[in-house]
Amino acid sequence: MPKYLLGYHGGGMPATPEEGAKVTAAWMSWMGSLGKALVDAGNPIGGAKTIAPGGKVSDGGGANPYPSMLALADIFVITADSVNMISEAVSTGKPVYIYEPTGHAGKFMHLIGQLTARHAIRRWDGAFESWIYTPIDSTPLVAAEIARRYLEFRSNIRTNGS
Repeated sequence: MPKYLLGYHGGGMPATPEEGAKVTAAWMSWMGSLGKALVDAGNPIGGAKTIAPGGKVSDGGGANPYPSMLALADIFVITADSVNMISEAVSTGKPVYIYEPTGHAGKFMHLIGQLTARHAIRRWDGAFESWIYTPIDSTPLVAAEIARRYLEFRSNIRTNGS
């Protein structure tokens, strides 16, 4: 029987009480569907602390847990406006669900449409399933574009003499 570990990183409070109720109902439905596979529903973790050499403790710090979550997770649920998190998660080849809270910015719809067409993401409706897709790595494309623009920039300096 599979066991689940829920890792949560980032995000704010829902914009309205209705949105909060919707999110809570979806999570409770999912947790209820796990039955005995869910050993501990857990509790939210507070803000990070930094412990300096010598033992001084200060707020706001510590390592970002997201790289570990990327490595350990089997499924992701990410808000539609978290473009960096979505992009990093689809590089794993693991299922990525997109949650679209009320009032999210529509400017991300092109990215969401492209990733949906590549079967990397699906809209989250409260249920989970697994699927396979080729991990998306845009690093070579980005590097090529940076190199192209740099060469263009250098060419303009030589041409314009500035």
